[in-house]
Amino acid sequence: MPSQGGMPECPAALAVAKPRRDSWLVEELYDTLFLGDPGARVVRTRFPGVLLVYSSLEPARLVPLFRRVEHSFLQRLVPAQRCIVEASPGDPERLVEEMARLLAAAEVKEAKLLAVMRGAGKEVYSGSRSLEHAMARAGVKPSRRAHRYVVALESVDRLLVAAAGITRGCGLGCILVDFTPLKLT
Repeated sequence: MPSQGGMPECPAALAVAKPRRDSWLVEELYDTLFLGDPGARVVRTRFPGVLLVYSSLEPARLVPLFRRVEHSFLQRLVPAQRCIVEASPGDPERLVEEMARLLAAAEVKEAKLLAVMRGAGKEVYSGSRSLEHAMARAGVKPSRRAHRYVVALESVDRLLVAAAGITRGCGLGCILVDFTPLKLT
């Protein structure tokens, strides 16, 4: 999803490496992406272990690729089901509410909230309570004990990446947010 005016573009996914495994994760991501998009790019961010995946494939097409391969260096993959390039105050809450509405439409009553804000992203973030309230407004109860469903929000400065779906394993200690079985769009 390219942006206009020379601004950064939305990635297809955000990947988080296991501690001190950034370089190995880059190789692992390219190995996985080559199966579906040999022209994909992996970009390091200024935050250790946080990588952006750019691909011509839609995020819904990336998820099956990552489910097929066992990942050793990947801790978490959040496909960019929704993305905001230059977030403003209130955008994190709106994005979480939108993701929770998708879950509610699939009759999901309870989900875990996974929110990691980095750098300038913290400036537009009002705290986890406001995100929990946004989920509740959408009809999904935020619960730390919910293990099957998740609303994920990650930031790289003012770039926000969000997804909602089922948590899937993608290797030992690896979590993938999979929205494909619920047909969340």
